[in-house]
Amino acid sequence: MVSLRRGLLYVVLFGLALSICSNIFEVNRQLWGNSPLPEVPNARASLESTKTCCFKGIRCDPDDSYNIFVIQSERKDGRLKLMYAPITQSLVTGLQSREEECGYTTIKVLPETKSDIFKYPVMPRSGDVIIYVGTLNSTTFMNRCRTQMIPNRTYCIWYQVEPREWPNASLSPLEDSVCEVWEYTRGNTPKAPLVRYVPPGFLPTEADETTNDQLVMRRAQSMNPATLQWYFIGRLGPIRQKCWDKLQSLKYFRKHELKKIPQGGAKGYPKVYTMEDWRNLGRNLKNVIFLNIHQACNRDQPLETKPLETVRLAQLLSLGFTVISEEANSLDSELYKDIVLVEKDIFHEKK
Repeated sequence: MVSLRRGLLYVVLFGLALSICSNIFEVNRQLWGNSPLPEVPNARASLESTKTCCFKGIRCDPDDSYNIFVIQSERKDGRLKLMYAPITQSLVTGLQSREEECGYTTIKVLPETKSDIFKYPVMPRSGDVIIYVGTLNSTTFMNRCRTQMIPNRTYCIWYQVEPREWPNASLSPLEDSVCEVWEYTRGNTPKAPLVRYVPPGFLPTEADETTNDQLVMRRAQSMNPATLQWYFIGRLGPIRQKCWDKLQSLKYFRKHELKKIPQGGAKGYPKVYTMEDWRNLGRNLKNVIFLNIHQACNRDQPLETKPLETVRLAQLLSLGFTVISEEANSLDSELYKDIVLVEKDIFHEKK
């Protein structure tokens, strides 16, 4: 394994820098400032219109009154709300910061369960914008956009949250039926009329950012490389399980135990069902490094197609945890430089 101690030394020396994550990750005013959100390379449309939607989307005109709906997918257990909170809260906070200046009203629609999806407090009308976050029921959303919303001149944006199975670039055959696709990673290349890169934002769990930063600084100052605990949070699918087994066989992790927090928690592990659970995780889990491995980990594929799991990592980074990741594409890596530490060859012993 390429020396993890280099990363640990970096953390000890520069741990305080982690407290600037609020500035690095907030989308807020950068959402629609003087410059538009960046388009990914090869985007095939102008800022305000696309081949699918030949009318304006998000716009800034105090005399133009319209609604921007931020809605999300949901499961039966209602737990996607917490998972997507860094996305939805960043979007809502950023958009609300310019409401008076730009004339629109931001409406957050977060369903409690799967059956509540698409229940709007007021129905979208011509000139409105809908931002749909998530994969579940996204086909329904895109079909409604194609057959109902866009013909009524309601602008549709899909924020998609999953890695694309290389070499198949398209996650949905309908993604070109919305006006825009927003991506959490530059490792994905949607086949959409217009694509923008909008990484998840900072979501403090404490009452204010100062308290959140103090928690981060205390954790960084108490790091002890000799007694570190390593964690992975999430679900181990078939490919990740093989990578996990490989890591467990490495000399370093035979000495320093590598633990996993199953998605939704399990007996003997912290549970992360609610914001209070995350708050407790941030307060109680000390001398810890979180390891990030891709869904298609340790795989021979072009580096630029490897996404950094920014949705998965946003909450950990907001809590100020140290994250060491498998190598990801250069654009994601540059944006998260000095916040996520990258090891280029994490699955092999250093000879």
